[in-house]
Amino acid sequence: MTAQPSYFCIANLGDADPFTYGGVFVCIDRRGIYDPILLIYDEDFRKRSEITLERCHKIVNDEGEFLGVGTNRFHPKYKEWFSDSLYSSCDFIGWEFDEFITLLTSQDVVKRASAYYMLVTYYSAYEFDHYLFVYET
Repeated sequence: MTAQPSYFCIANLGDADPFTYGGVFVCIDRRGIYDPILLIYDEDFRKRSEITLERCHKIVNDEGEFLGVGTNRFHPKYKEWFSDSLYSSCDFIGWEFDEFITLLTSQDVVKRASAYYMLVTYYSAYEFDHYLFVYET
C-alpha cells in the first residue's frame, strides 16, 4: 500500500470564508512525506487547484548579484520559470522585492504560501496547476 497524502488545513489566506468570497487554504501532509500545498477552490468555475509550496532558494552569481530563485536541490543553479519576472510581479502586487524573496525562501509554510498566493494572483492558477479538478453539476 502506498502512502497517499493526508492533508489538513493549517491556515486560510484571503477572506474568512474562502468558499463564498474567495481565498485559499494552506494544507500540510499529516505524515510529513509530501510538500505542503495551496488549495484554491473557485466556486464560480467549479474548479479546484492544488499548488505545491516548494521552498525556494536564492540563486546568485560569483559577485553576489541576484539571478533568481530555484527549488531544485539537485541542480541549485536552475531557476524557476517565474524567476525572470519577480520584479514585475512585486510591482503588480505592491510588495517590496526583498521581503517577497524572504517569504519565498521562508521555512514557515504560511509565509511561503502568501508569496505563492501572490504569484497565483499575478499569473493565475492555470500556470501552476495544469490539471484542475472540474466538478460536474
